[in-house]
Amino acid sequence: MSGPVEIWKQTADSFGQRLSAVTDEHWSAKTPCEEWDVRALVDHTLGVQTMIIGALGGSVEEGADWNGIRSGMEQALESADALEGNLPEGSPLGPMPKHQVLGIGIGDMLIHTWDLSRSIDHDDTLPPAAVQASTMGLKNMPAEFMRAPGRFGNEVAVGDEASAQDQLIAFTGRQP
Repeated sequence: MSGPVEIWKQTADSFGQRLSAVTDEHWSAKTPCEEWDVRALVDHTLGVQTMIIGALGGSVEEGADWNGIRSGMEQALESADALEGNLPEGSPLGPMPKHQVLGIGIGDMLIHTWDLSRSIDHDDTLPPAAVQASTMGLKNMPAEFMRAPGRFGNEVAVGDEASAQDQLIAFTGRQP
């Protein structure tokens, strides 16, 4: 399996490809996240990535577009010790290990890449290493955290023969 920085880059490539395919008529399209249209989904995804950059000690200009955010994250991850240690007490994510913080950013961007793909009728294939890592991470989260309002719906049943990607998507409450 690839390391977390490489997995983030693969996921960022996938998200960037979908984002570049969004046209003016897509912005108001519905998404698998019932409360969001494409614009709200993209804004959320960019906001989470910006928050993760800050948590990892990086920075990005307020209102930065995807290219600025991606550059900011790549700069934050350049340091060999970027993912070592924990966030400080009192941080918005608590004293969480930094590698877990990046994992949250990967999982959020990965799931919303799928959502965006479905919303704009684009290929929804996700990077396999990111699917594997995100599945492990999400399945290790406490159920009360995972299924809290505003996070993930109840798991959708799929057969054991379902692909790893479909199993991940179903675990997050989406119909693959």
